[in-house]
Amino acid sequence: MFWKNRKFIIKKNRQEINPEEIFLDARLKHQAQDPLHEAKIEAPFLYKNFLWFFVGASIFILILIGRTAHLSFWRGADLSLKAQHNSQRFINIPALRGIIYDKNNNPLVENVPSFSVFLLPQDLPKDSAILEKLFQNLADDLNLKKGDLLEAVKSQNSSFEPISIAQNISYGDSLKIKTRYADYRAVIVNNSAERKYFSNSFSPLIGYAGLVNKKELESKNLSPVDFIGKLGLEKSYDDALRGKDSVNRLVLDASGKIQQEDLLQDSRPGNNLVLTIDKNLQDYIFNLLSIWNEHGAAAIVLNPKSGEILSMVSLPSFDANVFSEGDTQKIKNVLNDSGAPLLNRAVSGMYPPGSTIKPFMALAALSENIIEPEEKIYSSGQIVISNQYDPSKIYVYRDWKAHGWTNMIDAIAVSSDAYFYTIGGGYENVKGLGPDLISKYLNLFGFGRPTGIDLPQEEEGLLPTPEWKQNKYKEKWSLGNTYHYAIGQGYFLATPLQLANATAALINGGTLWKPYLVGQIIDSQKNIIQAIPPQKISENIINSGYANVVKEGMRAVVTRGTAQSLKQVSEEVAGKTGTAQFGNEGRTHAWFVGFAPYKDPEIVVAVLVQGGGEGSSAAVPVAKEIFNWYFNNLKFQK
Repeated sequence: MFWKNRKFIIKKNRQEINPEEIFLDARLKHQAQDPLHEAKIEAPFLYKNFLWFFVGASIFILILIGRTAHLSFWRGADLSLKAQHNSQRFINIPALRGIIYDKNNNPLVENVPSFSVFLLPQDLPKDSAILEKLFQNLADDLNLKKGDLLEAVKSQNSSFEPISIAQNISYGDSLKIKTRYADYRAVIVNNSAERKYFSNSFSPLIGYAGLVNKKELESKNLSPVDFIGKLGLEKSYDDALRGKDSVNRLVLDASGKIQQEDLLQDSRPGNNLVLTIDKNLQDYIFNLLSIWNEHGAAAIVLNPKSGEILSMVSLPSFDANVFSEGDTQKIKNVLNDSGAPLLNRAVSGMYPPGSTIKPFMALAALSENIIEPEEKIYSSGQIVISNQYDPSKIYVYRDWKAHGWTNMIDAIAVSSDAYFYTIGGGYENVKGLGPDLISKYLNLFGFGRPTGIDLPQEEEGLLPTPEWKQNKYKEKWSLGNTYHYAIGQGYFLATPLQLANATAALINGGTLWKPYLVGQIIDSQKNIIQAIPPQKISENIINSGYANVVKEGMRAVVTRGTAQSLKQVSEEVAGKTGTAQFGNEGRTHAWFVGFAPYKDPEIVVAVLVQGGGEGSSAAVPVAKEIFNWYFNNLKFQK
């Protein structure tokens, strides 16, 4: 076959012809055929046209390079993230919060398995009609309002962050949602845990945990699915209680179906708290005070040798499970309750302390050589003062009764107002402390400043001064202000915890302890992560000799004074009653603060009943039962 083709191959020796010659010959031929060729003027290609073309092309290339650089360097990470999110979804599953135990390792809260529903905004249907139907169905199935769902999506900052729409749904409901919305990859059902609190007696103390809100999300390194402490110990120890979330990665195909699921980060449960509180004592005091629930009340039991809190009760209380369950109406009812159940009155309630402050006034007067312990002051039932600028004006400061001649111990025992008016503001030949010295000594004992207890929202109280009154009311301080200050009335405000902690310093030799509620932080295997030791705020703040005089007066309150019912307690008790006026209707708060055993105190007890009337009739009976229970139960256990 090959040989046949040879007849078409012609070998010819010739010179090589360049392509230019071909084109040139064709051009000459065309010119020869054109009779007007010679008359034509040939227009050259202008240089400036070439220059404009070059500049335009250069600008285009520069723009292209700049855009490429912008996308690669400045927006590269962002675009890469978006590309990943188009094919991947990262789901955080909150870790279990730590358990809170009482001092005897009785659990006070637990985690109950449950489920939560979230929306992924980037995966919501783009078709408005389909989206509307989805929201309506979700609202119906989860008992929600469609408008709330729409608002939640609109207010979301990032389309990649999940939005919580329902918490603590049952296993059956979770299966229902998973099945019904299987075709909607925007609807995610997560495993979670519902916080279950065992006793309302602890609610103002422990507080509660809830889903992180928008503000908290911005201020902390949190996921939108995280639960954090909102109140009480749940809040102050949130970092310890909150563990490390697990993170799941879902790999999707182009249709949005899950092709692969990976665990990128395993969870770590939060650490546990062991409180200094005894659950049985806490529940007992809570039941004792329940008769004053509508008034409001608080009680504290602490160890004067360390600042350890053995019980802290505040009424009215609330059911912390309402916040875990997420019932919107029930939550609103608690938040709007006129009784303010979320207020921990032991640390956040500020009240005039009344006559419970008189032992501190006595100590200050002794320290400043205002009076000797055996020096007597006469009480006719009132003090009458003439206005120094207008003697026709008379001011009367009444005692609650006429006590006659009383020394310091008797004045504490019978709670003589006239005696403390005199040593506080001065009268006749007694100079008096004056407001500045009163504030100085009260501040030494921790009044007018936070105690530093491991709870949020502690109030510091108020120690009024002439400068404070001038700034607040634009009025000068009066002698009457000092008289009222000296008996725990007027502008003076304190918390029950401040009173209990100050009394501990008075009777323990002058050491002001920092009160605390958490003794240990332990892990899930009960290994101690941190042991929290007692902390001294200050020490040697008083003369022990002067303190002994005051303590003798407080013992006389029980033996022959305003709290004689406490003689029935098995151990010797000492203390001070208080009846503090408030408002303009003559109502009074009932107070008692005391300690036992008298010679070697183990506990300090402070009781407040808001609007309860006389301290001797409302607060002392509660304190009596607390002392009896403690010495018949806890001390026996020791």
